[in-house]
Parts: sequence; C-alpha cells; structure tokens
Amino acid sequence: MISQNQIPGLISKYKPMKTKQLILTLVLIHGCTIAVMATEPGTPATPESAVQGATASATTGSKLNNPFFPFLYGKLDGGAEKLKELGFTPYEMVKEHVDFKHTPAFALPEWWVKQQTKTGRPGLISVCFIYGESKGAVDEAVTVKLLQDAADKLKGSGVEMAIYPHVNTYIETAEQALALARKVDRNNVGVTLNLFHELKVGNCRRLPEVLANVKDHLKYVVINGTNQPKDPDVPCYPAILPLGEGTFDMVGFLKEVKKIGYDGPIGQMCWGLKDPSIDYLTKSAAAWKEYKAKVEKE
Repeated sequence: MISQNQIPGLISKYKPMKTKQLILTLVLIHGCTIAVMATEPGTPATPESAVQGATASATTGSKLNNPFFPFLYGKLDGGAEKLKELGFTPYEMVKEHVDFKHTPAFALPEWWVKQQTKTGRPGLISVCFIYGESKGAVDEAVTVKLLQDAADKLKGSGVEMAIYPHVNTYIETAEQALALARKVDRNNVGVTLNLFHELKVGNCRRLPEVLANVKDHLKYVVINGTNQPKDPDVPCYPAILPLGEGTFDMVGFLKEVKKIGYDGPIGQMCWGLKDPSIDYLTKSAAAWKEYKAKVEKE
C-alpha cells in the first residue's frame, strides 16, 4: 500500500506501459480507508461493453484467460516488471476515505481519474467499497445517493464501480453488495466476490449459487490458498495462504467461475502473508498456471 502523495510519481513510472484496460479499486477497510488499485487486464473494454460488469462477454470457451494480479502484496524488488515476469498483471494503489463522520462521506478521487486520462490510462475502473463502521452508523439512503452521483460523474469515462464486501462491516457478502448495487441502479456500478469473506460467513457450499447470482454485476474476483471448512455451511475463519497451499478445491471453484462466463480480473489475496513477497508471489503464480491448465483441460 502506498500513500496518496506517492501516486503521481507512480503514474509517471508506469506511463510507458501500453495499458488497454484499467481497473481502479477503492476498498474501505476498518477506519474507512480505501485502497485504490489500477490493473492492466489484457482485453480492452468500453463503458458500453462493460455494462453490468467486466464479465458481459460471457466467454464460456475452453480457456481461462482472466487477468491475474496480486492483491495487497508487500514490497517487491523489480516492481511491475517483476510482476510481469512472474506472470501477474501490474497494479497501483492509492488511499481515499468513506467516512460518515465527515461530509461528504465519500468523494471520487477526480484528480486521479484526470491524471490517468492525461497519461493515456483510462478504461475500466472498478471502485470497491468496504464499510469500516457499524451498520447503525451507515445511512444507506445517503450511500446510494453518493454512489449514484459518483457513477453519474463517471458516465462515459470508462470508469466503473464495484462494491467490495468485507466481514464485520456493512456489506459482508457479494450478494449483499449486489443488493446495494441494484439500489444504486447504474450500469457502471457492480460487485466484487472475495473467496475469503464468502467462506468466513459460511457460503462455501453456496459458492456456485452466489457466482450465478452476481455474474451479471461481477467486476472482479479475489482468491487465495486456504483450507476446506470442516462444515461448509458454518461461518469460520479461513486461512489466507499462497495459492497452491491448503485443502480448498481451487480448481473446482475456478471451474465455477469459468462456467458463469466471467472473464474479468482475478486477484490473489496476499494480506497477512509473512514470507517475503517474492516467495509467495512466485509460488502463487506457479499454482495459477497449474490451476489454469487443469481448468482448461476439462
């Protein structure tokens, strides 16, 4: 994670990259901090083609060609070029805030959007929200209006928003995020599915159903190595491991992701991993290639 005042320098650093599509992710964590992630998927998308999510093309062929990126990873020597070498999609992050103790509770990082446009990096931008306040502190009507206003400002820009669920917050699951997105009722507002948080609330057995329910609004998916819950219907605290570790059937899950026609970004959750970044990123990238081969084989 980097601070907001570091972003202009990063933008200059990545200016030479020929980005076809950009994803900006704003994630509210406890304390209402938002992380903004810009990724470089390999397939271009216009606001029209990306309506109701980056999945609209619903490719159900034999390939699993989703852009794969590391989400919330630590310092890595070599930066974006090293990520590319490992097989990931490079990304950037910036912080914003959604806080109902302040007015307005949320404002778009318009300076960032303008800067991206100047440097030739507009495209699909997914804005993901996690509420760090108690449910009683969040005014949903105000939230809906804020997201509607933000979506309207972004209309025609290629910018899209994806509501990010997080346990112990106002929006805990992808289906709750979908309910809010439907109230916002804007073509450029969708949802995120995070495997860790779905498992934590007891949705393991329901994952195929959840994916099917949110598929038309799905902007990106976050996965990580973990263990199969002892009871798939009971909330638990799943491990966050590099891909390739744990007993969870990741190939089975990715088959379900492919089955709904989702071809948007898939991120590897790295939050809390203790080993050096190069170690768990190398392991995760290798596991992704293995999973990809197995999914495409069938």
